[in-house]
Amino acid sequence: MGTMNKLRENTGVILWILVISFGVIWTLQDSGGLDAIGMQQDRNVAYVDGGPVPYEEYRDIVRQQQQQVREQMGELSADMREMIREQAFEAAVNQKIMRQEMERMGITVSDAEVEEMIFGDNPDPLIRQQFGDEEGNIDYQMIRNLAQNPQAQEAFMQIEDYLRDTRREQKLSSLIAATIHVSEEDIREEHWRRHAEAEVSYVAQRYADIPDEEVEVTEDDLRSYYEENQDDFVRPRTYTVEYVTRPIEPSEEDTLSVFDDLERVVSRFAETDDINDFLEARDSETSYTEEFQSVRDLDPALASVIYPDPTPGDVVGPAAADEMGQLIRIMDRQPAAETMLHARHILIDPDQEDDATELAEELISRIEAGEDFGALAREFSADDATARDGGDLGWFGSGELDNATIEQAAFNADPGDVLGPIESAEGIHVVEVANRATHEVDIASLAFAIEPGGATIRDIEVELDDLAFYAEETGDFRAEAEQLGLSVEQTNIQEDQDNVPGLGNARFFNHFLDDAEAGDLSDVIEFEDQLAVLHVTDVQEEDFRPLEEVRAEIEPRVTLQKKRSFLSQRMRDAFDGDLESVAEALGASVQTMSNLTYDTETISGLGSEPRFAGAAFALDEGETSSVIEGGNGAFIVRADSFVEPPELTDEVRQELREELLQQRRMEISQDWIASLRDQADIQDNRAQFE
Repeated sequence: MGTMNKLRENTGVILWILVISFGVIWTLQDSGGLDAIGMQQDRNVAYVDGGPVPYEEYRDIVRQQQQQVREQMGELSADMREMIREQAFEAAVNQKIMRQEMERMGITVSDAEVEEMIFGDNPDPLIRQQFGDEEGNIDYQMIRNLAQNPQAQEAFMQIEDYLRDTRREQKLSSLIAATIHVSEEDIREEHWRRHAEAEVSYVAQRYADIPDEEVEVTEDDLRSYYEENQDDFVRPRTYTVEYVTRPIEPSEEDTLSVFDDLERVVSRFAETDDINDFLEARDSETSYTEEFQSVRDLDPALASVIYPDPTPGDVVGPAAADEMGQLIRIMDRQPAAETMLHARHILIDPDQEDDATELAEELISRIEAGEDFGALAREFSADDATARDGGDLGWFGSGELDNATIEQAAFNADPGDVLGPIESAEGIHVVEVANRATHEVDIASLAFAIEPGGATIRDIEVELDDLAFYAEETGDFRAEAEQLGLSVEQTNIQEDQDNVPGLGNARFFNHFLDDAEAGDLSDVIEFEDQLAVLHVTDVQEEDFRPLEEVRAEIEPRVTLQKKRSFLSQRMRDAFDGDLESVAEALGASVQTMSNLTYDTETISGLGSEPRFAGAAFALDEGETSSVIEGGNGAFIVRADSFVEPPELTDEVRQELREELLQQRRMEISQDWIASLRDQADIQDNRAQFE
């Protein structure tokens, strides 16, 4: 009884937080984040009732979860990264809440208990994992040596801290388990719910089948609904905001810096005998797969440096591809199944040029004299689809190019040749054969991510700082932005809005908007992959949206209410205990359904109707329900027969008991954490770090 009272006083405890906590501790151990726990922290991502949540703890959870998701799903989208950050923040805060509650409840672990978890008859799984052999024997001497070695003292203390936290959580879990009871009746009911089936007859009609003219919606009806449901039409405090954003992208200098780093190791990359060790030692973003690739498998930027003559042993590049600078070593090559070409062209339309052939000859002369083919294509080509890309036709095999005339000419030429004038049905062409691939290649890539450097980010910050400064001075945000060549966007942001189109997650700038007034300018705000400056032009305080504004929303709701009442009453008037009489009055038919279960939601004639199964299984065999108003329609159901579930064996009984215990622990947990979070003073400082 004392245990029950203690839990009630503490509003219970949350099992899923225990699971999260175990995961967090493992995460911190794997990443080295345990080094940060218990140490003095200058930066905290949150405070829970004044208790700090270190940024490093939150960051380590984010990194671990991102890695796990990448392994399963590949590259992360911005939405996925934000979801992971949100989940990691919740986990870090919940862990802090759990620790505080355990301290308040006096749940402690003695040194003797920790020693038992290490040296006892049933050591913790961590000890078996770290110090056990394949047969399950534990090297206790190694543990003693670690404990006595001054250089390993910090590592051993981390193990002790982990074990102590684990044991505290086990005590908390046991405390929960002692308060939860599953009766034999609970088990029988659950077994019935999972396996019972019914055969039913019913009459149903959808509200949507009632013509609008059958019901009358008056102005008084609309006003009454509006006044009774006015809380549905609250307009939160709303800010009208002008803003300028700049993407945080690598500059040309950032790319060249990565290229410089790669070029410094060209000779060592060419000479190494152990490619995998070389790549791993330099934290390459890619690993060596020993697979042959055709030009179709390669990024065009890589193909351009590998072909036309990939020679085993050569190191080529660097090239920028897939947001990385890559240095390529040709490991081997083999004949390709097909020859591929890369070409560019300039199309001259005779209908637009007096002498298209003469212009083509002039362009060929200018190209041969050293002028850039791509620049001339952008200026002169009539092929809009390729002109913007410098006339690039990409890589293609035989028979793949739409224009067979220039394809044939290109396949008969060598890389570097400029061909033309070539006449086709489209006009006059100048063609450059850029590259040819006749081999598949086995390559190793030393790849470094090309990321915005500090100087790049500072340059963007300085530009936006200048905007904020001059806008503050002149009071004209839009004019100052235009003078700096920056595009101004405008949006409305509601208080507590989660996501803002064009800006993303609102929490990055909510700290600025909380106390903002019309005319206020933000500092430079970093969020996701952008920097921004916001200018508040107007603030509308919270109020109720007027009836006229929400009339279009209210009318279909009131109409549905009227149809629900109309149909239900018509069914009640016709119902004398017999389904057939109701069906006749409605012009409907009595329908039957076999194999109805508790989980059945889709009902013929009603669509998705979760209330139907519950109503049927609440009846005795042969009993008929009253008129039931569902979500999509009204219905009357009769339970014709029930199929009894299979025998409840001891094995099934035990499985159900465990599942129900787990379910009830989860329910207690969710209520507990929700209650504690509602009561806690949680200060979110993420905007300082992200």
